[in-house]
Amino acid sequence: MKLYHRTTEGQKIAEEGFAVCHIPQGGDSVWLCSSEDGTRAGKGGDWMVIVTLPDDVAERYVYEREGDRIEGLYEIPQAVINGYMPFELEFRREFPDR
Repeated sequence: MKLYHRTTEGQKIAEEGFAVCHIPQGGDSVWLCSSEDGTRAGKGGDWMVIVTLPDDVAERYVYEREGDRIEGLYEIPQAVINGYMPFELEFRREFPDR
């Protein structure tokens, strides 16, 4: 499964992996989404980090709010996601939501 994270720090993430300094809300999890437009995960920016995970791994981290699963949105611990490096990286000046 391909998951997407939109950011301003794409090159750094591609080289070093995700780290606490990349996560604006702190903590040790990374927000990703299944939609390539990237509007639901990440803090914006012109870089799209693309992570390929086995479906069963991704499904364990579907975001839940008040007991309801939010399909297409994932909150994955850095230690898990960094185990799937190297990541794909694309520079995009335009996204579908702009």
